[in-house]
Amino acid sequence: MTQSMSMPQSSVAPWCLLLDAMEEQFLVLDAHSLEAVYLNTAARKALGTDQFRFSQQDWHDLMQTAYPGLADKLLQAIRDDNQDTVQHALVQQALVQKTAAQKTLPTFLETWITRQEFEQQSWLLVRIRDISERAELDDKLTKSYSLYQFMAQANKALLTAEHDQALFEQLCQAALRAYTIRMAWIGQVQDNSVRPLCCTGYEHGYLEEAADSLNLAPSASGPIAEAIQQRDLVYINDIEQDSRYGKWRESALKRGYRAMAVIPIWDGTNLFGIMALYSSRKDTFDAPHVGLLREIGGDISVALANIRNNERRLAVETRLRQLSQAVEQSGSAVLISNLDGVIEYGNPKFYEVTGYAPEEIVNHSLFFLKGANT
Repeated sequence: MTQSMSMPQSSVAPWCLLLDAMEEQFLVLDAHSLEAVYLNTAARKALGTDQFRFSQQDWHDLMQTAYPGLADKLLQAIRDDNQDTVQHALVQQALVQKTAAQKTLPTFLETWITRQEFEQQSWLLVRIRDISERAELDDKLTKSYSLYQFMAQANKALLTAEHDQALFEQLCQAALRAYTIRMAWIGQVQDNSVRPLCCTGYEHGYLEEAADSLNLAPSASGPIAEAIQQRDLVYINDIEQDSRYGKWRESALKRGYRAMAVIPIWDGTNLFGIMALYSSRKDTFDAPHVGLLREIGGDISVALANIRNNERRLAVETRLRQLSQAVEQSGSAVLISNLDGVIEYGNPKFYEVTGYAPEEIVNHSLFFLKGANT
């Protein structure tokens, strides 16, 4: 049931007129009938009406045109808090659509409802604040904080991971925990395709359904192929509308993916693979965040190089240890000196054959050894 304006201007409480000096929008309702009594100047401007026309219009329909859904939310909030006794009610940051110049835009409103008593009459004072700018700023700060949290977790993984798989798993988990990411995966380029190595989050068969998006043939398209072809980060902020997402759009949308980014990963001078992030929100990847994601890609590449160096060092150490054990256990006498002829090592068989003790020959010249055949 909608409520219409039926009370004449003379019935308006004097304090209502003070609302015209306010920059915020105010609507005054009769607390019992929920009929509209007054609309201040700011509200009349926002709703595109004047007090006379407002008195002839249904306030519910008028608000529905400018702020779809808000009137219903207000009435529901009042009734939920008991219409006859409600003192305060809040419809906080209600996301509605505001029509302006034939364009529908998202608008965040914060609406307070308070009861006022005057001359044995009760009124409900509805204050409407457009907090879109604040909500947008809060959103940017939240995204920045989340991304820096992701970077902190990623840097921890980069410092502690001892092999590729551990690094990739920790990176995917960091993205999922600290960022507005619904799914993350890392894959390696192999034979004109990308082979997934690890995945976390809400994947639910997506990589299988979109398997041809991992194809890297010369005719391949899509954000993954584009990132690898260009050797640079690629992002899509609106999967539903961006033509680059092509035939994989439906599979992505039904899993709640609304934006995505592909980060190339390098192994030295060679392209190793990619890290793909899928967000549940459109417009996740703005310019500052894209720059930070590029940094993360570079850091991952450095970590991979360090892991490779450590692997090579461990391989050399293992080989030397094996060689040392072979010499130590050899049935032949072995003596090792440096380029200056100074003895550095003799194996047990050498000492057994010659009768020398290690302290007698180590750090001595080869010429110190007795015998013509020494």
